[in-house]
Amino acid sequence: MKISQAMIVKNEEKNIEKALSWGKGIVAEQIVVDTGSTDRTVEIAKKMGAKVVFFPWQDDFALAKNFAISQCQYPWIALLDADEYFEEQDAQKLPEILKKVDKESRVGGILTAWLHLNKKGTVGEGGSIIRLFRNRKDIRYRRAIHEQLEYENGDPFFVFDCTDNLSIFHTGYIDLKNAEKMRSDRNLRLIEKELSKNPEDFEMMVYLGNEYLLRNQFREAKQQYEKFLSYIPENYSLYHSLIASGMVNHLHVLEKLETEERKDYFTEALQVVREATKLLPEDGDFAFTLGKYLYGKEKYQEAIPYLQEALQKIERYGAANQSQSLLGGLVYCYKILAFACLKEKDLKGAVRYSMVVLQGNPNEWESLRTLLYALWEGETKPEEIVGLLSRFYGRDYSLLQAVAQEIGYESLLQYLAQYNE
Repeated sequence: MKISQAMIVKNEEKNIEKALSWGKGIVAEQIVVDTGSTDRTVEIAKKMGAKVVFFPWQDDFALAKNFAISQCQYPWIALLDADEYFEEQDAQKLPEILKKVDKESRVGGILTAWLHLNKKGTVGEGGSIIRLFRNRKDIRYRRAIHEQLEYENGDPFFVFDCTDNLSIFHTGYIDLKNAEKMRSDRNLRLIEKELSKNPEDFEMMVYLGNEYLLRNQFREAKQQYEKFLSYIPENYSLYHSLIASGMVNHLHVLEKLETEERKDYFTEALQVVREATKLLPEDGDFAFTLGKYLYGKEKYQEAIPYLQEALQKIERYGAANQSQSLLGGLVYCYKILAFACLKEKDLKGAVRYSMVVLQGNPNEWESLRTLLYALWEGETKPEEIVGLLSRFYGRDYSLLQAVAQEIGYESLLQYLAQYNE
């Protein structure tokens, strides 16, 4: 099954090589539509064998992407951004997957996982996205920003769910705040333009709220997040990721307003969680966000059940296209839950959740400290502690000794000194 790879770019010299590399040997053609680069983007793309076409930027992402589509000649199109890529093992799957999906005539595109990498190069957030679709004259993008694919006659755009098999990695979130600040005037203008054409577009309301949040205009953001709920369509499950992000950001805004205005917004936050849970009952992000909110206020007793609920949901329902904030902050959730349990004298909980973190990373200092405090308060014998932690450290107890020294755990230090002799 032949694939056309296409992208629109402007000043992407840092990303263009990687953006084109994943498709080598997989796609039949690579088309780069340049909208006005002043760096080496065009030079690098040509050197890598891509066909470069120029298109003047007209403040409309859909217009530029639709032009890119018009340049493609093969049955399927992979239209990723320059800061997105498939890893090699997933790229190798594409021809076989497309061969299978091609038989499903009603399917217009393929839904993949969309994983945003943080500064550490690990997944910070995620969701799903359509970047693979059929090359048909009646499939085009709509909206000048946050554009979406659709059939031009208005028929439902059916997708094949490959979120469990294919993942697109997005590096743009690494410097998201700075990048978004530079683009915020443009984005705000385009979103307002779209809303002027369709004032009931709930998606644009969420995006407008996000723009206000980015600008620290929390009151304006709150108004947008409150408003969009009234315009959610009946088939809202198709917009799971967007609705979830809007509700989570609403909670963040309330937290910011509480600090800024010195006013208690917990009642409103709780109502947001109830509404979000009613809409998306299997998503753990709302309980997680409220749990973090309460934890930050040192309301540990109230935070614990929400953090536990979040973990129960991701364990029971998974994280395919849901619980994405929780997925990115899973270790943090266990860490703060362990500490909250410690503060509320639930020593077994503190031990259990700390051990989960240490299983993944034995060098996690804060979790080891929480664990040692819990074992100390539980009057666990030093030899039992060493036996418990031998699975992580073998016979090297230097980290354990350092943490015990920090918290003043003298009996454990004395035992370790004898043990090392």
